[in-house]
Amino acid sequence: MGSDEARADGHEGPAERIAGSYVLKRRLGSGAMGEVWLGWHRHTESLAAVKLLKEHPALRGRARRFFDRERRVIGRLSHPNVISLYEVGPDHIAMAYVDGPNLAERVMNGIEPALALSYTLQIASALAHAHGLGVVHRDVKPGNILLDSLGNAFLGDFGLATLAGESLDGSTLRAGTPGYMAPEQVRGVGVGPLADQFALGRTLLEMLAGGPVSPHLEQALAQLPDAVPESLRSIVRRACATDPQERFPDMAELGEALSRVQFRGSAPPVRLAPELRVRAPFAWCSGATRVERVSHDVARADYELSEVARAGLVPASAATALLAQAGLTKLGFSMYAHESRLGQIADSMVLARASDIVVLVHGTFCSRAVWSVVASNLCRNHPQVVVLVPDVLGSGESTFDPGAPDACFSTQGLVDLLQRWLDLLGVRELPTVLAGHSAAATALLGVADEHLGERTSRVAVTPVFPSTRWHLRWALSFAASTLAVLGRFAALRRWVGRLVFLNGPAMRAYKPSERERMLEQFLRIPAGPLAAFCRSLAAARPERGDRLDRCAIVVAKDDPVAPERQVLETLDGLGFPRRSVHKVSGPGHAPHLEHADHPEWTLRAFDELARITELMLMSAREGSPSSTVMASTVIASSDASDGASRPEATAEIRVTT
Repeated sequence: MGSDEARADGHEGPAERIAGSYVLKRRLGSGAMGEVWLGWHRHTESLAAVKLLKEHPALRGRARRFFDRERRVIGRLSHPNVISLYEVGPDHIAMAYVDGPNLAERVMNGIEPALALSYTLQIASALAHAHGLGVVHRDVKPGNILLDSLGNAFLGDFGLATLAGESLDGSTLRAGTPGYMAPEQVRGVGVGPLADQFALGRTLLEMLAGGPVSPHLEQALAQLPDAVPESLRSIVRRACATDPQERFPDMAELGEALSRVQFRGSAPPVRLAPELRVRAPFAWCSGATRVERVSHDVARADYELSEVARAGLVPASAATALLAQAGLTKLGFSMYAHESRLGQIADSMVLARASDIVVLVHGTFCSRAVWSVVASNLCRNHPQVVVLVPDVLGSGESTFDPGAPDACFSTQGLVDLLQRWLDLLGVRELPTVLAGHSAAATALLGVADEHLGERTSRVAVTPVFPSTRWHLRWALSFAASTLAVLGRFAALRRWVGRLVFLNGPAMRAYKPSERERMLEQFLRIPAGPLAAFCRSLAAARPERGDRLDRCAIVVAKDDPVAPERQVLETLDGLGFPRRSVHKVSGPGHAPHLEHADHPEWTLRAFDELARITELMLMSAREGSPSSTVMASTVIASSDASDGASRPEATAEIRVTT
C-alpha cells in the first residue's frame, strides 16, 4: 500500500492528507476558491468529494463568504437530484461523490433530445425543492450539473446561493456566470427563483444545440436542429424571456410543460422495462389514497389496507385476518417506483415489470416518513426496484387494537406481519431485501434464513441486543411496568414522554422537530400493546451468524442505545462475520433522523443506507430465475382474460420526458 493511501485500520499514514473525517486520495479538480479531492471516510470507508477552501489572495475573503454560504444552504436540502452534503468543517465540505462527467463535458459529445429533457426535468425538480425552502441557486449551468452512468443528473455548487430574507450587497447580487445569468441578475436587482429558471433554460438550449449558443435568444433558437419541435422551442423561449413576468410562474409549471413534449423519431427512446410476470395479482396498486411525485422520475403512492380491501382489490377476508393476527385496526403503507422505467405508479404494471422489492421498516416511535429519502435514492439508482414502506408498531397511519392478545405485539409478530402482508400483496416470490431499524432490526435478526426464504436478504440498522445487555433488559422491563401505570393517567404519560423524548440524553442529537414527532407517536400508541412489545423485545434473542447468511448489519459510531463496541462484541459472539458489518457515523441511534448540529451527516447516512441495501439486492437475487426465463415462461402462460400483455407486447416504448 502506497504512502498516499489510507491504511486498512483507518489510522493515518505518514504522508496522508486529512480533512475532517476524510483521507484525501486524489485531486479531482481545482479553481480560484479551492480544490476538490476524492476522500475516503476513516470510519465508514465510503467515498466523498471533499472541497477544500484555498482562496486566491486577490479574492480578499470572498471565497470564505461563498464557502460559508454553501455550507448553510446545502444543509437545508434533501432531494434525489441535489448532491448530498456529508460533513462540514472550517475549511472543507464533504459531499456525495458522483463518478461521472459534468454536463458541460457531456454536451460536447452530443446529447439526444430525449435525454436532454430528462436531465432538465431532474434539475427542475431539484430547483423546485430548493425554491420551496427559500433557496435560490443563482449559478445553474452545465458545469454545476453532474451526471452518473445511470442517467441521473445532480445539481451542485451552491456557493452563490441565497436564502430567503438574506441581505446581500450589490456585487454579491450580480455574481454569477455570464451567459446563464438572467437580465435582472446582471443588473443586481430582484434575483429570485425565476433567475434559476432562465439559467436552466439556457442550459437546455446548449444541450439541444450540442454546444454553446448565441447570447441572443432568437439567434440561439435558430441554431437548434430542425428535429426540435416548436412546442419545445416555445417553452425555452418563455423560460428565457428577458422580462421575469413572462417566464413560467415556477419550476413546477416549467416541468409540467416539458413533460408534455413528444419527439417523433428524433431521439433514441427509453424503453419501459419488459413485463416479467402477469399483472393480475397487483390490482391493489390502483387503490392509492394519494400519489405524489418525489422527483422527476420517482413517485410515491400511499395506501391503507382496509381501503384497498373495501375496493375489492385484495380479498377482504384475508385483509381482515391479517389485521386481526397483527393486532391492528389499520395498516398504512407506501410504494415508491421509477415511473420512466416501470410506468405509472398506481398501475399494476409497475409490479409486473419490477425486478426486485425492498421493504423499509421503521423502529419504535417513528413512522414510514423517515425512510422517504432512502427509498427515493434506491429507486433513482435502481429503476426496476420497487420500494415498499409500511407503518408498523402502532405508529404513523397504522394503529394497534388495545383489545388484541399480547402475543400479537411481539418481535416475532412483526416478522410474521411483514410476511403475511407481502403474501397479500402478491410480491413474496420476488427477490426481496427487508431493512429494519432498531427494534425492527432486532426482530429481523431473530429468524433464520430459511424462515424468510431463499430470495430474501436483510439489512439490520442499529439493532439492539437486550439478551447480552442486562441493563437494557431491565430498562425494557421497567418501561413495560411503567406503561401499565401511565396508560391510566394521560397527563402523567405526556409528562414522562416530554421528559424522555424532548430532554432525554438519547434524544439530544436530533432536531427538536424530530423529537416532537417521536413524542407524538409515543402518545398515540396504546399503553397495553406498547408494554407487551417492550416485554417481547427484552426477551428477544438473535440467531447465530451461520443462520444469518444473507444479512448485513449497520452500526453507528456514537450510538447511545446500541454502542458500537458492544454491538461488535455481541456479533463476534454470534459468529457473525465482520465483513458483513457496515459502519455509519453520527451521534444518534437513528442515522436516518436529522441531527440537530450536523444535518449533513444525515444526508451521508441516507446515501450509505441506500448503498448497503443495494449490496444486499445481489444476495436476494441468488437462485432467482433470470429475467429472460421469467418473461418467456410466466408471461407466456398468462390468461388473456386478465388483460395481461403477451410477450410480443413487452417492448412498449416511450420517450422519457
